[in-house]
Amino acid sequence: MGPAEGFAGFGIGNTGARFRGGGDWSSAIVNMDSPVGVSTEEGSVSVWFKRDAGVRESPEILWFAGDEMADGFGPEPEMNIFVAESGRVQFFIENGEKDVLLSSSRPSGDGRWHHVVASWGDEAVSLSIDGELVARDAETRQTQQRLFRGREVRIGKTGLGSLPGKAKMTWFDGMMDEVALWDRALTAEEVARQFAAGLGDTSKISNMR
Repeated sequence: MGPAEGFAGFGIGNTGARFRGGGDWSSAIVNMDSPVGVSTEEGSVSVWFKRDAGVRESPEILWFAGDEMADGFGPEPEMNIFVAESGRVQFFIENGEKDVLLSSSRPSGDGRWHHVVASWGDEAVSLSIDGELVARDAETRQTQQRLFRGREVRIGKTGLGSLPGKAKMTWFDGMMDEVALWDRALTAEEVARQFAAGLGDTSKISNMR
């Protein structure tokens, strides 16, 4: 994705990854963690994605961190961002104490590029789409201290034990780009600036550094 598709901020040489879900040639990228891993206590993840328009038979996974046998909605420890059958983006956390499921109000599986950010911490769990907050859960969360590393963190599919078309969520079929992780929750301003950076809108990102 680049200037030709309306994303001047990424430069003419930028490329994305094509994921093919289902069948024998499904795609996934593993070892997507940071040097300290992904903690269930606090963090954020962002990704740009584009999925063909239309309703799907099963939810499709974008980003996943969790137990190797987790396949979507627990009960194994996991957190994930996925595109529901309707095209709405959702963020799920299962840690054995309290499930959290956030959802966007409008479909994003429309054949266009979209930016999604999920953040979690003691104060709240939030989901933002295209620079705007779309869902937030501020209830107290009893978090189990879990740290996911290496092959437990991936894009395009759920845990190691899941197979294309056999899990609660299927492998993603579409494009992804600019995946990023933080060890803290991002602020609303930081999310808006990141979205603006992808659009090449320098008026909103002049004070980022």
